[in-house]
Amino acid sequence: MNKQIFKIFLLLICFCSNAIATTTINVLTLNAWMIPIQGKMAKPRAKIIGSNISEFDLVFLQEAFTKKVRKEIKSNSTANFSDLYVYQRGNILGSGLYNFSKYKITKKAFMPFKSCRSVQCAASKGVLYMQVRLPNGMVIDTFNTHLQAYQKDAHIRAKQLKELKKFISDLNDGTHPVLFVGDFNIIASTDEYSSLSQYLIGFQDVWLDFRPSDSGFTWNPDVNSWANYDDGESVQKQRIDYIFVKDGKRLKWTVKETEVVFNDLYSYGSESLFVSDHFGLNSKLELSN
Repeated sequence: MNKQIFKIFLLLICFCSNAIATTTINVLTLNAWMIPIQGKMAKPRAKIIGSNISEFDLVFLQEAFTKKVRKEIKSNSTANFSDLYVYQRGNILGSGLYNFSKYKITKKAFMPFKSCRSVQCAASKGVLYMQVRLPNGMVIDTFNTHLQAYQKDAHIRAKQLKELKKFISDLNDGTHPVLFVGDFNIIASTDEYSSLSQYLIGFQDVWLDFRPSDSGFTWNPDVNSWANYDDGESVQKQRIDYIFVKDGKRLKWTVKETEVVFNDLYSYGSESLFVSDHFGLNSKLELSN
C-alpha cells in the first residue's frame, strides 16, 4: 500500500509541475537592410545590431545578404547564440534570412518562393524554418519570411502566401506552437491585410492583441532618414513587419509585451545613424500549458 501511495504522490507531483509550466521568450524581428548595392554604412550598422541583440532569445533578421555582414553581427553579440542561415543557389543573392537562437535548434528547412517579379527575383526570398527546443522540453516551430515588396505587387504576394501556407502546414501539424515573423510588405489596415487572415487561420497578430490602438509603424520616412518615400505607395508610414503566433495542441501563447525597437539613432564615432530603413519589432511572449 505504501508503494502505491508513493507512486500516486509522484504522479501528482509530475502532473502539477506540468500543469503550471511556463516560460517567457523574448523575440526580435528586424529587416536589417544589408543589400550590397544599397547597404549604406553596412559595417557599423551590423556592429550596432550585433551589440544590441544579446537580450533577445530568438532573433529573426531579413536582408542580411552578405557573409561579412552576418559575421559582423554575430561577432559583436555577447550572447551564446546558435545561428542559422541558408544560401539558395541560382540567385545573385541568397535569402537574406538569418536566425539566432539561445535554444537548441532541432530542425531546419528552407523554401524559396517560386513567384517573384522584377529586381526582387535577384534574391531567393522565401521562408526559413527553424524548430527549437527550450530547456524545459517545450518545442516551437518558427518561420522567418520576407515577401515581395511594393503595393503594386500584391498579386505576387498572394501567390507567395499560398506557397507559404503549404510549407507551414507540411512542417507543422498543430502539435507544436508556431512563431511566424518577418517583413511581409503587407500594410496593416488595408484590404490586403484583411485577406492575410485567410492564409493564417488560427494565428494572432501580437501587435493587435497587445496594442490595438497604436500605429506600430516599422517603416516611417517621417522619422527614419534611411527610409525613402516611394511615389507609388499610397501609404507612407506603414506597419509591415509582424510577429504572429499560433497555439499548439497543449501549449498556449500569451503576449506579455510588444513594442517597436531599433527606432532610435545610435552613435558611431562622429556619426548618428539608424540601424536600418526599417524599425524592429520585439515581443515578450509567455508559453504555457
